[in-house]
Amino acid sequence: MPSNAASGGQAAESVPLPAPEAVRRPLVSSADAIKRMSSRLRDDRTLNAELVHHPMLGVEFRMSGNSRRRRPIEPRALLAHAVVDLVGGRAYVTEPWNRQDFFPRPDSAASDRDPQPRLARDTAIDAARELMLGVLFRRRRLGSDLDLHVNGEPLLFGKPNWWITAGADEKPVEVLVDAMTGKHFVFRA
Repeated sequence: MPSNAASGGQAAESVPLPAPEAVRRPLVSSADAIKRMSSRLRDDRTLNAELVHHPMLGVEFRMSGNSRRRRPIEPRALLAHAVVDLVGGRAYVTEPWNRQDFFPRPDSAASDRDPQPRLARDTAIDAARELMLGVLFRRRRLGSDLDLHVNGEPLLFGKPNWWITAGADEKPVEVLVDAMTGKHFVFRA
């Protein structure tokens, strides 16, 4: 289960990041998303699925400093990964990613429903750093002189979701299905 922490507001002089040019492939197909929602709705509404991509920034940190036992941390030994929601500003601890898991976003993948990033790069990195320092200090009991350095270039990407709606002449439905996990968020049903 990912941990999360809210970030502070966007600085007035900060410019939001552009829309992501890289995206993840959905692990849940549109047919599976529709099937899951049809079984939950328990009626005969015709459902449609549109792929949308939520802007995220992936940040990998390399740690340095001392453990609570004053032993130096080997810089290559500890890497930490976080992703930041570029619309809401929330940071999440995540598993390491492989850049090969992402591919260039085809023009056909763009949707009018895709949210636009609201956070600047530095604001997003600060949110990820704040989350990771809290997790590492409290949960992993590492020393307070721990320092995190961004390891490589942060990855700007679109996380896939399915926007599920009902047919035009049917009772309204609006559900967002996470195309990575299958979890859903009901807006109207």
